[in-house]
Amino acid sequence: TVSAIHCGIAITLLFSEYGDFMQTYSAARDQNQETLRRTVVAAAERVLLGQGPEAVTVRRIAQELDCSTTVIYNLFGSKDGLSNALYQQGCRLLPADLAAV
Repeated sequence: TVSAIHCGIAITLLFSEYGDFMQTYSAARDQNQETLRRTVVAAAERVLLGQGPEAVTVRRIAQELDCSTTVIYNLFGSKDGLSNALYQQGCRLLPADLAAV
């Protein structure tokens, strides 16, 4: 997915289980952007858990995903934007983790 978006795939067609066209180009693009954001945050989470907070750099995440740092900067604006998304993901997961205890 990273390669497809990075290489500039302009249109993605999404079909429902019935085969009907499901979304406009804009909605499909936004969905792909969100999927890519989640993929990047998941990679950042793996690096954080496996190597510690000092290892969470845009360059390291890009290496993990085999993509350009430009992809990450386009999605999050900055390392702080990526860090904020990682923090928000942790906040979303916290209630379930606490309930499991």
